[in-house]
Amino acid sequence: MSKILPILAISLSLFIYGCSSSEPNIPKPNIEFNIVKDEPSNNLEVFRLVEVTLPKRITQNELVELSTYIKSLNQKASYNGININFKIEGESSNVLWANSEYDLKENKENIKINGNTIEQEAQLQEKIKTYKTDGKLLGIWQKRNGFDCVLAIVEKSKDTYTDTICYDSEKPILHKIKKATINGKQAFKDPDNSFGEYLTLENDKLHHYNTENKNFYTGDRIR
Repeated sequence: MSKILPILAISLSLFIYGCSSSEPNIPKPNIEFNIVKDEPSNNLEVFRLVEVTLPKRITQNELVELSTYIKSLNQKASYNGININFKIEGESSNVLWANSEYDLKENKENIKINGNTIEQEAQLQEKIKTYKTDGKLLGIWQKRNGFDCVLAIVEKSKDTYTDTICYDSEKPILHKIKKATINGKQAFKDPDNSFGEYLTLENDKLHHYNTENKNFYTGDRIR
């Protein structure tokens, strides 16, 4: 019996080492990130869903490196796939800045940036600085409600307009809105919007409300 126990211990050690070494030892990348959610997407644990926030945009190569590292964490043989969703801190968006999808059964992956790249964001910031209109510019606010663009509000000939500015915008495209008072607040409504959504300016912040007076997002003033 005394000879059998060491043999069993060695065999068990080799088995554990063999299982753990089947996954590559991927080093943690030198990228700031925060995992806010990492759990099965349903009770069957078919897919692993990971939600990540980033303090700033990263390159496509860095996205691939970070996704590969996160994929290597918390692996389970029962998973058919892994979805990793990325958002930028401080940007309230209905569309993910980037996402990585892994089909573990078919051994396929799709890693892509949906929003502005670093280069596109730099172009957008330059357009914000140099934005001109023949009306009176009331200000430019963060929009980020699905697209990496910003929103300018302009007064011209006693009318009020919005202009959505994106990195590839070539010239101002003004869209007329109407002033209104909603719940005692000065608001702006789009006459073409049949959903009853509206904007308000409060403490230099732009608030986007839906028909139930719920705040879609709040945009900070940037100019």
